[in-house]
Amino acid sequence: MVKIKTVMVFGVIAAVTAGVLWFLVTRAPAASGSTPELLKLFGGPEGLAVIRGADKIEAFRLNHSSGQRPTVTEGPVAVSGAVAESLVSVLSSHDCYEWSYAKVCKPVWGVRLSFYRGADRVDVLFCFQCDELSVSLNGTKVGSGYFEPTRPELLRAIQAIFPNDQVLRELPERR
Repeated sequence: MVKIKTVMVFGVIAAVTAGVLWFLVTRAPAASGSTPELLKLFGGPEGLAVIRGADKIEAFRLNHSSGQRPTVTEGPVAVSGAVAESLVSVLSSHDCYEWSYAKVCKPVWGVRLSFYRGADRVDVLFCFQCDELSVSLNGTKVGSGYFEPTRPELLRAIQAIFPNDQVLRELPERR
C-alpha cells in the first residue's frame, strides 16, 4: 500500500513538474519580450540584444525625398537617461507594434536611431507619416514594422531628443 502511494505521489509530482516546464517553455518568449515577431524584426537575438543592451544610442534627423536615400540633416545627438530607457523599453516590447496588417505607403524616413553594442549596430528608421519603422543590423536591412500603438511614447521621446525641431513638434500624437 505504501509503495502505491509513493508511486502515485511521484507520478503527481512528475506531472506537475512537466506541466510547469511546458508552461515556462511556451510562455517564456512572451514573458521576456523575445517573441518570434520581435526576433524577426530585429534580425534575431543578436539584433534584439543590441537594442536591449546598447552601450551607446545616437539620434539623427533625416531629410528623405522620394526615390532618394535619406540624408542626415542633424546629429549625431547622444541619447541617454530616461529618454534612452523609454526608447529601449518601447522598441523591445511586442506590444509596441501592430502585427496584424500591412500598409500601402512609401515611408518618408525622418529620424534614425543607432544603437551600438560592441562592434554591432542596429539602425531604426522612423516614418511618422505612416508609423512605420525599418530595422538594419550591421548595415543589412532585417525587418520593418508598424509602431502605431505606441506612437505617442515614441514621438515624445524623439521630440525630447530634438526639442527645437518645428516639424517634429507639430506632429500629432495620434493620427
